[in-house]
Amino acid sequence: MVKIREVIIRTYVHESEDISKVKEALNLLLPEEVKINEKVLSGFYKTKIIILECRINKKDKIKRFIEKFNEHMSEESKILLEATLSDRIDDKFSLYIRVDKQTLYQKKKILITEEEDCIWIKISFDVTKKERLIGNVLDKIKEVLMI
Repeated sequence: MVKIREVIIRTYVHESEDISKVKEALNLLLPEEVKINEKVLSGFYKTKIIILECRINKKDKIKRFIEKFNEHMSEESKILLEATLSDRIDDKFSLYIRVDKQTLYQKKKILITEEEDCIWIKISFDVTKKERLIGNVLDKIKEVLMI
């Protein structure tokens, strides 16, 4: 059975952004008690940039993340994710998704984007050799993601 091993969520907060709004957007996706780690960096022009990152690797928290992810995903993003799923998965069965940060905290909806100013989500799957040989891994991943 295909299982999610870990979910990593990361975004950058620039000086011009309200960090509380970005955290509020992240919390729409996060299960309770998942900590948002902060790392402060200095940008090219000495501007302050904060990296927000969360790691989810407990089964119950991953399940809750997937539920919340689907709850907030727009219909067009579900269609886009399903259509582009194979392009978003690397050879180690990690899925990469970019979510529009502004849409998430303004409209409380997940809109998949290719823009740089986004929330990056990496979902790493455990896939057995047998599942790789059978070749139905993408269908199994769709089931796990509920898309």
